[in-house]
Amino acid sequence: MKHLILLLLISISSSIISFGQKNTDELIGDWKVINYETNLQINPDLIEEVRQISISRTFTFNSDKKFMIQYADTNLVDKGDYFISDDHKVFSMTCTSCEETFKEKYEIVLFEKGKMVWKQEFEGMGHQKFTLEKK
Repeated sequence: MKHLILLLLISISSSIISFGQKNTDELIGDWKVINYETNLQINPDLIEEVRQISISRTFTFNSDKKFMIQYADTNLVDKGDYFISDDHKVFSMTCTSCEETFKEKYEIVLFEKGKMVWKQEFEGMGHQKFTLEKK
């Protein structure tokens, strides 16, 4: 169970996301996770734990292609680099301050001024969604 919690938390912390050129500059700044949803068929207590951790996070994207994730009420911070592909359809974040360097894949379901929704598919198991609001 700890491995599943770690997998879900890691997947929240890093992502590969599709979006257009116009949104590149709009990404810069602080983004607070305000909602977590999932249809994964796992223990409801585990889902609630992941939800609570998810909504405690604030992502900061800087113009120097660095990001930081802060967790409310803790001193815990994850840091790394992000990259936007030449065609501006792929956005990737790599956590470099975590125990292991990693990337995860997300689809942006919605990206409009001040709001993003990320969706991650777990093949054959379901998905999870994160709603972020620009601070």
